[in-house]
Amino acid sequence: MSTVQADKEQVGPKSSRQWAWEFLRRNPAYREAYAQWMALPEAVRSLSINTQELCRSLSDEIPHV
Repeated sequence: MSTVQADKEQVGPKSSRQWAWEFLRRNPAYREAYAQWMALPEAVRSLSINTQELCRSLSDEIPHV
């Protein structure tokens, strides 16, 4: 960790949420996925999707037997 990052680290106890973030941000798979996400065009990253509507439309396409 660089000196600049070390200077910005919170001093004192961390909450469970803060610990989770510390482990996640150091995870190589997360870092790779984030790099791929950031390589996408801004227009793609800022798309807003209504997940309820998406699930409803997908379930309509599944044949019911």
